[in-house]
Amino acid sequence: MSSTRVRSQQPQQNQAGRSATGAAGASLPHRLDTSEGIEMENIQPQDLGLGGAIGTPSPPSRQAWSRDNPGFEPEDEMMGADWPAASPGRRSVSTGSSSSCSSGLGSYTAGGSSTRIHGGLYPTPTVDALQQDRHDIKSCGKRILKKIRILWGTQLMEDSDSSRERYLRNVLREMVTYVIFLITLCILTYGMVGSNMYYYTKVMSQLFLDTPLSPGDTATFRSLSTMGQFWKFTEGPFLNGMYWEVWYNNKSLPENHSMIYYENLLLGVPRLRQVKVRNESCSVHEDLRDKVQDCYNMYTPSNEDSAPFGPKNGTAWVYTEENSLNGSSYWGQVATYGGGGYYQDLSRSREESASQLRSLKHQLWLDRGTRAVFLDFSVYNGNINLFCIARLLVEFPATGGVVTSWQFQTVRLIRYVSSWDYFVGVCEVAFCLFILYYVVEEALEIRIHRLRYFKSVWNCLDVLIVVLSVSAIIINITRTSVVSNRLKDLLENHSAHPSFEPLAHLQVTFNNMAAVIVFFSWVKVRMALW
Repeated sequence: MSSTRVRSQQPQQNQAGRSATGAAGASLPHRLDTSEGIEMENIQPQDLGLGGAIGTPSPPSRQAWSRDNPGFEPEDEMMGADWPAASPGRRSVSTGSSSSCSSGLGSYTAGGSSTRIHGGLYPTPTVDALQQDRHDIKSCGKRILKKIRILWGTQLMEDSDSSRERYLRNVLREMVTYVIFLITLCILTYGMVGSNMYYYTKVMSQLFLDTPLSPGDTATFRSLSTMGQFWKFTEGPFLNGMYWEVWYNNKSLPENHSMIYYENLLLGVPRLRQVKVRNESCSVHEDLRDKVQDCYNMYTPSNEDSAPFGPKNGTAWVYTEENSLNGSSYWGQVATYGGGGYYQDLSRSREESASQLRSLKHQLWLDRGTRAVFLDFSVYNGNINLFCIARLLVEFPATGGVVTSWQFQTVRLIRYVSSWDYFVGVCEVAFCLFILYYVVEEALEIRIHRLRYFKSVWNCLDVLIVVLSVSAIIINITRTSVVSNRLKDLLENHSAHPSFEPLAHLQVTFNNMAAVIVFFSWVKVRMALW
C-alpha cells in the first residue's frame, strides 16, 4: 500500500490555489485543477466524508502512517495540528478495528475520499470489501498459527541472535517438558514390573529346575542327558510340582484345583508336545548302509515329520498343524521349531496324568526321530495379580544326548485392578499425549531443516525415540485388545490347555521396548548435561 503527496508544479499557482480554496472552502468543495498535473476523476462532495460537515478533515492516523505502512510520510506540523472532531455518525479516517485479529486496515473507506492539507493532497486508499475481508482472515490466521507454533517452539526453530529472550524461553520450556515426559515414562515402565515378578519367576523355576529326579539322585532338569532321565523327570518332579492336592498335614485341597505352593492356581491342564523328523531325511555312505539302515537328520521345517505313527489315534500320534494349536515358532538351543506337532494334554488330577505318561512311555512315544519336547503350563497368583507362563524344552539333537532350556514369562495380563494400576493407566494416556506432541515437534523441525536435520546424531536419537514410542503404543493397544477378547475364553475351559504364549509375548515385547525407550531417553539427558 502506498500514498502519494501531490504538490503544485509552480509555487505561484500553489499560493493562488490555496487562497482560492480558503475562500470557498466553507461553501463548496474544490475540484482538482488539471494544471496541477493530477489526473484523477472528479471527486464528488459526498466523497469527502461519510456524514457531517463537508470539507471537515479528520485527523491523520499515526497508525496508518506507521512504519508498517511505508509510503505515508506525515510532516511534524501536520501531526501536531489541532484537528476538529468528527461529526456524529461520521467515521474518521483514522478509525481502527478493535478486533484482536485486526490488521490495522480498518481506516479504509469504501468509496474513497481526498483532503487537501497544507497544500498537499492525501487520498484515502480505496480497497475492495472482499479483498479486505480476505486480508483480515489471512492476517488473523497467521496470528493464530503463530500462537500455536509457540507450543512447539524449540531451540532448533529459533535463532539465538534474533531474539535472545524468546530463545531462552523456548529452551527452558523444552527442558521442563522433557523432564515431565521422562518422569511419566519411568512411572509407566517401572509401574508394569516389580520385585514380585522376580520372586515369582524364581520360586517357579526352582521348583521345576532344581528338584532332584529322585531321592538320592543328584540329577535335575538342568542336567538331563538321556531319554530315560526325561521320563523320570516327568513322572517325578514334574508331576509333584504340578499337582498340589493336599496340605502338609494331608488335608485335601478343593477338588479339581491344583494350587502350586498353595498360592498359584494351575490354569487348565499341562501339555506335552513333540516335533519329529522323517526317517531317511539324510543319506548314509554306501559303505555303511549295511550297518546303518535309518538316518534322521537335524530338525528343519523341510525335514519335519507329519505322518501318523504308533497307534495312529489321538492327538499324541497324529500330527496337528500350528494354526490349530494357536502356536508359534520357538527358538531353542539347537534349532528353531515350528508350532505344530504331536501333543498330549494331561488331566486335572495327578493320578490320571501319571497314567497318561506311563502309556506314552510304554508305547515309545519318543523315538529316534524326536528332536524336541515342549512341556507347557500356566499358573495365576491372585495375591499379586500375575500370570506365569512356563515352558520347559528338552531337545534331542541328531548327535544324541539332551539339551535343556526353559522360559518363565511372568506378566500382568489383567490390568486396572488396584489404585496404582489406574494411576499407571493415567500415565499411559499422558505418555500418548507426549508422543503426539513430539511427533508434531519433530515434523516441524524436519520441515524447517530438511535433510540437514539428520546430520546430528542427537537429532537421529530423537527420531528413534519417537518411532519406538509409537511402536510401543501400538503394541500396548494390541495387547489390551487381544487380552480382553481372549482371556475369558481361555479361563472358562478348565479341561483344556490355555495358550497364553501370544499374550505373554506381546506383554514382554512391550516391556522390553519400553526399557529401550527409557535407556535412550536417559542417554539424551546425559547429552544435555555435557
